[in-house]
Amino acid sequence: MNWIRTHRLSSVLIGVTLLLPILVYLSAVTSLLGSRSAIQSEIDSLQPRVARVQGVLASRTALETAIQSAGGNAGMVYGSAQDQASVSAALQAEVRRLLTDAGMTITNSQVLPPEQLESFDRMAISVMATGDVAALDAALTSLALYRPMLLIEGLDVYPKRLPRNQRNKGVQDVTARFQIMSLRSAS
Repeated sequence: MNWIRTHRLSSVLIGVTLLLPILVYLSAVTSLLGSRSAIQSEIDSLQPRVARVQGVLASRTALETAIQSAGGNAGMVYGSAQDQASVSAALQAEVRRLLTDAGMTITNSQVLPPEQLESFDRMAISVMATGDVAALDAALTSLALYRPMLLIEGLDVYPKRLPRNQRNKGVQDVTARFQIMSLRSAS
């Protein structure tokens, strides 16, 4: 003790030298504990996702069996028993009927050339129709509910110009150009 009192500067330097590694050690331990808690919270947030994936993997055979019993794409695409020309003509006739039943007037329709994809043939038509906004809404609803599934690739809607004396009647007529496609199973 006597030495510490006589050599104060040396004793302070020795004390700081001994405390410095202890402080570095404690700092490293606290940062490791902080990163561990952050990693643990990430793991906890991933656990529900992992459980979902495990559930899907566990029921994989049941899902595959259900898909096969449903016929794969049944009701979603045209069957391969029909040729491309008849499917295109049927698609055009059905779309014209759906739009007419919704209250629209068909001004033009055209069958576009089919395109072959990997396991499907893409059948497309272009239709121009006029009607009011309520008829357009009904047409879009009927197209969405139709099976085999119809996909609207493009829709351009233009307001129809009205004479000044008819503009304030509350009914807006529109001209709509649809690009509609459906798929046909190639095999």
